[in-house]
Amino acid sequence: MIKNALVSIQPSMRNITKDKVNFIMALIPVLIGIALYYYLGSWIYENATTYGRELIESYISQESFGAVVYWLVAAILTVMLFFFGELDVCAGGYTDCLSIQ
Repeated sequence: MIKNALVSIQPSMRNITKDKVNFIMALIPVLIGIALYYYLGSWIYENATTYGRELIESYISQESFGAVVYWLVAAILTVMLFFFGELDVCAGGYTDCLSIQ
């Protein structure tokens, strides 16, 4: 199963890059995903870490333990943003158009 997926990468890339329309249609959701991930991710990350730091400081009075908890929460948020960024929600409609080509 994995072998078939790996073997099909080269013909797929060849089909996408041989036609300019296919290449542009494949590039559009990637660019939209990168832009959304960057702008929304940075906005969410800044707001969530600020709110998280205030929340942690209100419940935990020890600075050293509070810092450890804060960095753990920030690491979890970073991993979550990474995985949500990998899910390109915008690609669904474009892959249908690409398959028609």
